Amino acid sequence: MIANALFSMLLAAAFLGVATAEDASKKRLVLFAGPHRSGSASVEEFFQRYCKGAVKGDKESFALRFWKWPEVSQEHAKPGVPPYKVFQNLVLEPSMKDPLNVDILAGIKDAYETTQDGVILGTELFDQMGAYSQYDGMAAMKRIVDHVGLTNDPAMVTVVVNYRAPRFEHWESVWKGSVEGTNRTYKDFMCHTRQYHEKIELLSTAANPLQIALESQKQGWNVALMDMQGIEENNLDVAHTIACNVMDAKCQQSDGWVNNHADESIHNNEGEDGHSVFELTNEQRLKAEELLLARDCGYGAMMKELEASGIADFEIHYESSLWKNCDPNLSSSVYANLLNPELVFRGLLSQLECGNVIYDDMPKSIDDILSGKFTLGKHSTSVSSSGKVSHKKKNHHMFFWLFALVGLYVGMSIYKNNGRVPAAWIASANNLRLGAQEMITRGKLRGSSIQLETVDRGQPSTSLSGQFA
Repeated sequence: MIANALFSMLLAAAFLGVATAEDASKKRLVLFAGPHRSGSASVEEFFQRYCKGAVKGDKESFALRFWKWPEVSQEHAKPGVPPYKVFQNLVLEPSMKDPLNVDILAGIKDAYETTQDGVILGTELFDQMGAYSQYDGMAAMKRIVDHVGLTNDPAMVTVVVNYRAPRFEHWESVWKGSVEGTNRTYKDFMCHTRQYHEKIELLSTAANPLQIALESQKQGWNVALMDMQGIEENNLDVAHTIACNVMDAKCQQSDGWVNNHADESIHNNEGEDGHSVFELTNEQRLKAEELLLARDCGYGAMMKELEASGIADFEIHYESSLWKNCDPNLSSSVYANLLNPELVFRGLLSQLECGNVIYDDMPKSIDDILSGKFTLGKHSTSVSSSGKVSHKKKNHHMFFWLFALVGLYVGMSIYKNNGRVPAAWIASANNLRLGAQEMITRGKLRGSSIQLETVDRGQPSTSLSGQFA
């Protein structure tokens, strides 16, 4: 009996030792996802500068010595793009055959294999996700997770998101970044006939931090939300808060700053230009703020539900303003409807006199949306040549019969040609293929007409042509 008991204890200890060794071998991956215009460039530069791993005699990196920000070869780097911006290429040029992406993934893998606690990297372009985005930041993040072998260990992944408040201030900053270098007013920006879809895209991505958080939760990844207003109220810095609270760096317990970097904040684009939304009264600005906060309430309901289900961890750091104004008596459908960025855009547009450049159906005010009086149907929308948005229902039956007739014609032609595809058809198909490739290439080069620089607040250190590229 005693021998059996001793054997069982030794066996348990052996298994425990193996489990402990496995846990110790797992390293964390922290992905900083912006979004745009939330001080993200400063965060990226801080960690790129000081997360070098263990460097003998380097006092500045000592507190973060167990972490690495990947070093990427500059052989294929884009001119004018600083090193801490390199990871945006995974979103802008998603092909894994792209030479720079090959270098990026090699740098990430090397950092992950040689660090002790984990790797941190990021780009505000990770905010590009969802049905309204022309890019896919989520695909880029998933590619990184898979590359370091954490696809089946989502609990080892943490996505950090900045939550900038007041919310209308964030949207105002997105406008400023989009019109930088021009004299376009907020009204010019919002009422532009041919760019409605781009404003909707910006509302869905750059000005929507909780979408990043929600979609990351769905992957099973942990989410750390930085309430920037609460951090500022406590006289702290976002990058230091991430280092101390998310990465467990060596920090001063008394004030929450990284050791050897007390009171050091990187502001590589201090302040913003003098533009202001002079077309709106203070009352209108507050109403716009109420609309954007109500949308956040809609995301909050879904995020809390996911957290309760145990799918992923979710934590707000220095919570101040988030979800404080959510009304439990308000119909949940009102909040849920606001997850449609087109509805939010129409609400903001209702505050301006855009002449005849309006949707056919518009709310009279933001209150119409918040009361549930105005909602959007399921039909698609498009801007007509007159500048108005018309609504068209999709006619799937027409396409069915069109393809059926084409198929019948093709079949009869092949039958008459003794079962062979006519040579002229093959030549035409090749011409169509080449033409399509040329159109795709031109589309990539052209991008869209709105400019949104990749460095937030103030003077950018680099800009991308088009909206994001």
